[in-house]
Amino acid sequence: MKDFGIVTIACGHNLYGRYAWNLTLSAKANDMGIPVTLIADQEGISQLGSARLAMYDKVIMVKDSWYSFKGNKLPLMLKFKLYDLSPYERTLFMDADTIISPIYNVAEWSETMRGIPFTMANRGYNDPDKGISEWVDKDILKATYDVKSWIDLSSEFIYFERSELVEKMFTDAMKFYKDDKLPMRKFAGDRPDEPFFNLAMDKNGIAPHKIPYAPTYWLPAQRKFKSAMDIKREFFAFSLGGKEIPKTQEKIYAEIAANVAYKTGVPTMRIGHKKQYLSERQVI
Repeated sequence: MKDFGIVTIACGHNLYGRYAWNLTLSAKANDMGIPVTLIADQEGISQLGSARLAMYDKVIMVKDSWYSFKGNKLPLMLKFKLYDLSPYERTLFMDADTIISPIYNVAEWSETMRGIPFTMANRGYNDPDKGISEWVDKDILKATYDVKSWIDLSSEFIYFERSELVEKMFTDAMKFYKDDKLPMRKFAGDRPDEPFFNLAMDKNGIAPHKIPYAPTYWLPAQRKFKSAMDIKREFFAFSLGGKEIPKTQEKIYAEIAANVAYKTGVPTMRIGHKKQYLSERQVI
């Protein structure tokens, strides 16, 4: 088993495969030695081809049982399987619609994280008495679970190391998801995964190593416009979360993608607004 690597997911549509390819190239542009594993279904890799797939350290084709619930295939469930699926001792999971800065020192960052059992990008604590997040009603949460702390998590960026405690946390997150006791706002045709990670982290006494922790730049969360160069210098990665891409953010992604293509000598792939391709992404 290799020490450190990046894992991403491309399921449900070839758009995610194209995003994942650009993310993979951005990792290679940063450091050709970084291994990347792709978790995918056939639709996700349908436009990648054998040459692109050969760039991956490993491609894991999903089984229906990994992400099926109540007769539906729900790719967000695969995040709860990351501990089982990752081939690395130390794993960085990144959503496919992120792209790594070509000038951020990923190898150095990896060493600073050694010994941290688990962390996730987050925007700080939420007080259950004052409101939780856009996903969960505080009164329903308090009536359903005895929660000590609640964090505004963003599972687009998850780092973890192998241990019994971390394994149990992932297992418990899946259990909370399948218990299906907590009504919440829908996301991407499913329930968002972060509340279930929150419940599992709270149960196991696990928290991100920093609160808040913002390794990726996403404009709605940062609430402050930054130039492409500032983003590349200050952040690990740039995020295109959300159903559509504001024009200013589209230009920044395009600049980073151009940097990546230049450094690797390999072209990136065309991406687009999720709402143009995915019926479940018309609202969020």
